[in-house]
Amino acid sequence: MDFSWIVGAIAMAVLVAWYISYGAARLDRLHTRVEGALSVLDAQLVRRAEATLELANCGALDPASALILAGAATDSLEADTTDQRSREAIESDLTQALELALGNETLRGLRADEAVGAPVLGRVAAANQRV
Repeated sequence: MDFSWIVGAIAMAVLVAWYISYGAARLDRLHTRVEGALSVLDAQLVRRAEATLELANCGALDPASALILAGAATDSLEADTTDQRSREAIESDLTQALELALGNETLRGLRADEAVGAPVLGRVAAANQRV
């Protein structure tokens, strides 16, 4: 009986097992990195919603803009984090609410109000940048 075939088959099985194990380890590391990135993104989205809610409640905006921002921020804070599609739509709504409520004239007014408007606007801008 020729043992070289048996040794070759065992060597091939060991190589295939090593390759599968290496691939599984890489996938596990990738999964861990993706989960970490999602956690960081979720934390940043919460900070953005909180900063937007603070802006809505600071009294520096007109009531309609404040109501729009407060509603969008509250929806974002209460969003189901497991449903990515609805979370994406809610976060898009918050972005659109920010764009709608913070026009050029409103931004100038907030920046001029160094006591309340400018600091809160700075937190919203920083949170948007991090997101």
